[in-house]
Amino acid sequence: VDQAWATLDNGGKFVITPGFNPKVVDWCLKHELAICPGTVTPSDLEQALDFGLEVVKFFPAAAYGGTKTLKALAGPYASIKFVPTGGVNLDNLSEYLSLKNVAAVGGSFVPDPKMVKTEDYKAITAACRDILKKVKDIRS
Repeated sequence: VDQAWATLDNGGKFVITPGFNPKVVDWCLKHELAICPGTVTPSDLEQALDFGLEVVKFFPAAAYGGTKTLKALAGPYASIKFVPTGGVNLDNLSEYLSLKNVAAVGGSFVPDPKMVKTEDYKAITAACRDILKKVKDIRS
């Protein structure tokens, strides 16, 4: 809750968490701060539904079955959209984004840390454009 408070205090508009902490979710909702809590089990999803959430993080996605698990969850949790993180990369990005219950993905694959270290902003921009094109192609 302290970190959520600091986020709001510093002008943040949303909170994304690695796990589902009901106290943090409740605090964010009461303070009108968007929250995307981490989930991985049906029990987590049941809690999310109890709070009226429609979008949750799915973390760590790869370790918990990745797209196979998301496909399995689509039936009983059809109203929930997921943002998978943890093991999402350029090689499996399209597999995740092709699922109807995936709203977005997250990952540390953009930008390449080497590009940041060398301040190669042209390469960072080019990489982002390539990824954006890939995402647009998947979603169209």
